[in-house]
Amino acid sequence: MPSGVYERRPAIERFLEKIERQDSGCWFWTAAIQNMGYGLFNVGGRKFLAHRFAYEYFKGTIPDGCELDHLCRNTNCVSPNHLEAVTHAENNRRGNGGGFHPTLTNAVSNKSKTHCPHGHPYNKENTYYWNNQRQCRICRKEHRQQLRQRRINNGYPQI
Repeated sequence: MPSGVYERRPAIERFLEKIERQDSGCWFWTAAIQNMGYGLFNVGGRKFLAHRFAYEYFKGTIPDGCELDHLCRNTNCVSPNHLEAVTHAENNRRGNGGGFHPTLTNAVSNKSKTHCPHGHPYNKENTYYWNNQRQCRICRKEHRQQLRQRRINNGYPQI
């Protein structure tokens, strides 16, 4: 064989070299990880999410309209035994409030909260809805008072 030319090894062989099996049953991905914590794997010059490759190789095609849920809650896990194909809505219901990414939210987990982050109750008298989002009236009032005081302190005319 000429120098620099070699036969490509099977994808599954390369894939299995990049996992570290844990006592919990998780298969941790040890190669490239994207910013959301999911493993990346190259096959035929294309990048795939490693957990999707594992599911499709060991279990079959992911059904249309479904996505994979990590039953172990580890985005770095590629064990096919820890992956289940579910609808997006079901995946959100099972989620942990967006813990995998700070900008994501989970409506089900937020709806179950009975108090705002400052400890005020979300009840009929203290809850304000704006843009389909729930807000605490006490916190909102305190925030507006702080803004008003800041304007006065900076010499802006009072509105």
